[in-house]
Amino acid sequence: MRQARRVVFYLLQFWLHIGYRLYFRKVILIDHKKAPEQRPIILAPNHQNSFLDAMMTAIFVPQRFTFLARADVFRHRWFRKVMYLVSCLPAYRPSDGFSSVRNNEYTFQQCQRLLNDDESILIFPEGNQFFGYKLRPLKKGLARIALEYTQRTGEDLPVVPVGLHFEEYRGFDKRLVVVFGDSLSTLNFVNTYQDNPSLGLRRFTEELHAEMNQLCISNDDPEQKELINRYIFSEDNYRDGHDWRARVAAIHNGSYLDDKLALEPPKKQPLHWLGTPVALAAWLLFILPYRLHKWLTKLISPDEYFAPSVDFVLFLTIFPWYILILSAVVGIWLNSWFIGLLFFVAAPLSGKYLLAWRRGISGR
Repeated sequence: MRQARRVVFYLLQFWLHIGYRLYFRKVILIDHKKAPEQRPIILAPNHQNSFLDAMMTAIFVPQRFTFLARADVFRHRWFRKVMYLVSCLPAYRPSDGFSSVRNNEYTFQQCQRLLNDDESILIFPEGNQFFGYKLRPLKKGLARIALEYTQRTGEDLPVVPVGLHFEEYRGFDKRLVVVFGDSLSTLNFVNTYQDNPSLGLRRFTEELHAEMNQLCISNDDPEQKELINRYIFSEDNYRDGHDWRARVAAIHNGSYLDDKLALEPPKKQPLHWLGTPVALAAWLLFILPYRLHKWLTKLISPDEYFAPSVDFVLFLTIFPWYILILSAVVGIWLNSWFIGLLFFVAAPLSGKYLLAWRRGISGR
């Protein structure tokens, strides 16, 4: 089972590296090389978008991760096996029942075993997800796992905060920021934890929250959402985390509203009308898998919080297979593997152009 989990992890990582480039309009990656390459580490991202948060964090660092996920998704027998296969462990919350929270002891033990085997862990310190630009209070479970490891082994366990900012939570052709912060050393807190566990947990959690607060947008005013995204994405590439932190600070104190140039709405691009025939051909090519994708997403995930992740996984499943099968049919029909290969490359490019055409025409 352990070897199977390892193979599945790397296959998923390869698949996601290809797929996210098709699904997202743009992913702005900042300071991912700051994450220590030593093993093990703990990744601590904010939690806004279900499994998509974990997938779009862990693929950018070299370690192999086990993820802590909400325990209620482990209730069904068949799904529980899938979750273990993709390296997930249950994290029990008070909403699962206070008696169930005791089961976290087993999860914590499993985390220590994984860390001993040089495997890394991804934990959402907020404990649950929330659709909104707001960093919430952190739970102490992450601090306990990290400090117990250092207390037991005497070795440092870097905890790397990560900030995720989704332009929209659902639907493809959106933009995403993934920014890695400065790692926290457990060695700086372990003495306090040994003398006073409660104080050690609190200080570590407060320090982690302070670092995450510099990475995560905290402004849940719905009337400002569009302006915030204009301000954030008026810059396509951030040189480093300092530029990103400056933008986050400006949003937190409201001074971003004075940057009139960054807040200008996108303009329509009339020249895109020249590409209408290509866009129309791409629309005809992809309308069938698009409708199937939307129907299956709605059928499989009535839960609004899981829907974006289901949308993402189905997109990365339906469209590649559709293009692959259609390319094979074209190649066989025309008796040319070269034309089939050319179609395989051109089809996704035409789909990306259709999305760019739509943005240029509408000014979105």
